[in-house]
Amino acid sequence: MLHNKNFYIYGDGKQKRAFSYIDDVIPPMIKAAFSKKCEGKTMNVGGEEPITLNQLAKILTEEFFGKKDIPKEFMPKHLSSRPQEVKYAYSNHDLAKRIMGFKSKTSIIEGLKEMIKWAKKMGPQKFVYLEDLDLKNDLVPKTWSQKLL
Repeated sequence: MLHNKNFYIYGDGKQKRAFSYIDDVIPPMIKAAFSKKCEGKTMNVGGEEPITLNQLAKILTEEFFGKKDIPKEFMPKHLSSRPQEVKYAYSNHDLAKRIMGFKSKTSIIEGLKEMIKWAKKMGPQKFVYLEDLDLKNDLVPKTWSQKLL
């Protein structure tokens, strides 16, 4: 959107993710690295609000523009689904809560507001396409490589 363009959602946008705000996940990761209680254990830390990609797109565009009436050219464009994409990707944090007292503090809206503020401060960045893909076939999304566009 900083380039005055829309963005893409692969598939129908009903895929669910629980996005993490960086300030919520880095401290527990560091804490776990130096904690005897965490040795030999596999723990998840991350966002606790699973939302669909369509919901995320709606929040993102509304927060970016500061209004609910978004110009059509900025609405996400749906492309074909990515082959074998995981439909629901979020994790359980019960062990991290029990052992380390983990708690995600930043809501998706607050996290997006902070990210948008940071992105606007950084300004538009040149997109870097992958020079070469490890796997090449007709199923690779065309948006992944400039050579495929």
